Amino acid sequence: QLSVSSSFEKEMQDSYKAGGFIFASYRLCKDHTIQTGAFSTYHPVRTITLPVLSYSYRVREQDGIVAVLGFPRTYVGYHATKESLFWLGALYSQSLAKLAKESYLAKEGYIEAKDYMANIGWRYRYSESLSLETDLLFSLSRDFRVYDKDADEVFYRRIENSWGASFALKWRL
Repeated sequence: QLSVSSSFEKEMQDSYKAGGFIFASYRLCKDHTIQTGAFSTYHPVRTITLPVLSYSYRVREQDGIVAVLGFPRTYVGYHATKESLFWLGALYSQSLAKLAKESYLAKEGYIEAKDYMANIGWRYRYSESLSLETDLLFSLSRDFRVYDKDADEVFYRRIENSWGASFALKWRL
């Protein structure tokens, strides 16, 4: 899986990043699978690489209970219908974003965020290739590192717990 995205405060110049995800999966039996691999994101400031390790229960099924236990994501879900999946879980997220030229944090710098979050979510699959996902997130731990335009660390701060939400329209080839 490959991805390209841009994260920024007010402008897009030099805010790009590119990522890749590779993993191997071994099916123990019909309902049980283990996965291992890595996710890597290239950014002009720093490349982030994270391991992926998980156990899945009925993850490809479209009815009843499903579960994924591992890193960077753990969840238990329930298919209310073939198209609709609800879940409760936890995840780890790490990302870099460009700051605006006039940012008070670091002019023309970058910010790195590391989050451990609890989440409750819902996915509706319109077709095999198109789905809508929503998440209500609660940040259990959020660390920020701010870098100047030369990628030198300016400061580090841990932020108090907070609520958030995400919405994604996903299309797969």
